[in-house]
Amino acid sequence: MTTSLTDTLTEHAVRDDTRDDTAGAGIPRRARERSSRETGPTLHRLAAMASLQDWIRRSSPVLMHEAVLAGENPAEVAAAARLTVAEAHLTWNTWASRRLATPANGEGLTLREYLRVHTAFAGALNETAPAIVR
Repeated sequence: MTTSLTDTLTEHAVRDDTRDDTAGAGIPRRARERSSRETGPTLHRLAAMASLQDWIRRSSPVLMHEAVLAGENPAEVAAAARLTVAEAHLTWNTWASRRLATPANGEGLTLREYLRVHTAFAGALNETAPAIVR
């Protein structure tokens, strides 16, 4: 489904985002009215993409946490999530802080785990920081 969804989005972007007389310039064209038959699938695609984005936002910190605990390099974990080390650390820390403060359904986080992952990210931040900051 992802491939067909991506192909469809790409096809529409290429076809709809340029005017006929300026096809190479990439100038956006004025939106045309769509029939109800066309709107349904468009809204469905939008909802699917929003759902996927929400899932990624919720699951990324957990996956980063598990990867670092498994011994992965935090810089590689951040790169895999397409984030900088600082962004990954902030994303993970927001999630982890909530788990420390109010464990939900037995999904608490031990202080030892928190400190282990935090220390790993801090070390990776230190390695990627410019020499002037050190």
